[in-house]
Amino acid sequence: MNTTSTHESLESISEAIIEVAKTVNATKAILFGSFARGTETRHSDIDVVMIKDTAERFVERPQQVLSLLYDKIHGRAIDVLIYTPSEFERMSSSGNKFMQRVLREGKIIYGN
Repeated sequence: MNTTSTHESLESISEAIIEVAKTVNATKAILFGSFARGTETRHSDIDVVMIKDTAERFVERPQQVLSLLYDKIHGRAIDVLIYTPSEFERMSSSGNKFMQRVLREGKIIYGN
């Protein structure tokens, strides 16, 4: 894999996610999965966890983010999971295996 094109695509993906995170008032965005590990292929999807205050049902939360990202990231499948700050804190502190993996391998690209 060409590391220059990978770096550029990771940079452009991160910029798009940051822009959308700001638009939807997210407090944090974490890129995880193959892109965060640097093992992505041309068939890899983009995995993102966002933290934001919301009253929406869990399954409805990603719709706006996916809609906004669709025009910015061409040719890649995107998986976005959105948690409220309290859900994120609870999952992080309870030893949730999924969240532990996100925190271990993920890259915080927006927020702290």
